[in-house]
Amino acid sequence: MEIERYRHQLLTKQQEVLNSLRRRGVSCHDQFDPGVLDTIDESMFLQDKESLFAQADRDTQLLREIQKALERIEEGSYGYCLEDGEPIREVRLSVIPWASYCVDHQASREGALHYSEARAMTAYVQDSISGKAE
Repeated sequence: MEIERYRHQLLTKQQEVLNSLRRRGVSCHDQFDPGVLDTIDESMFLQDKESLFAQADRDTQLLREIQKALERIEEGSYGYCLEDGEPIREVRLSVIPWASYCVDHQASREGALHYSEARAMTAYVQDSISGKAE
């Protein structure tokens, strides 16, 4: 396994997420004062603000997952499923280097609805890497 490649991907993504969080923080502070807006403008303002906060929550969660993956690299446990200790396929790690679980265990954690999507995505990525995808 190419640990240094994954470390580089994780550090790059970590910086992207941090920059995104910083930009969103500025965007939240740069908004207009809702006290001077009419009802429609205020509604749009609140919707935009809610959207910014939701994305910031997602970015914060992703940042935590990236940091945990970097910790696993330092501990020597990176690339192994937290559920059963089996290796996570490299094709999955190349797409989601912060993955903590293999596709099967991640799908069971997310629910059966996402299982077929996760398997299809993994198969597509694997075919893309091997040159079989159209």
